Amino acid sequence: MSNKFSQMQDIFSEGRLSDLQQGSSCVIVGVETDYAAAKRLAELGLTAGTHLTVVRYAPLGDPMELCVRNYLLCLRKESARHIGVRQIAPSSAQKQSHGKESSHDPHNI
Repeated sequence: MSNKFSQMQDIFSEGRLSDLQQGSSCVIVGVETDYAAAKRLAELGLTAGTHLTVVRYAPLGDPMELCVRNYLLCLRKESARHIGVRQIAPSSAQKQSHGKESSHDPHNI
């Protein structure tokens, strides 16, 4: 068993972003994919330690809409399956920057 394989198992031991239900909140544990995809996910704000909430899924189940860093992001489940997460209570995720409550309603700006 290689060291890289055991690291992959570690970041996915608590779950994958693609497996979360609507309304679930989590913190990103890590990303395991090729360099270009990992860089793109990081550019979108999906880095280790980031809190996010699954807002909803498209009618056919893909893509998923996430509230991350106080903005809404649509992400394909194929990309989300490369992100290891740890689920947290929704109230913990809502208190983000400066202890303010965040809203997931895109019309409430």
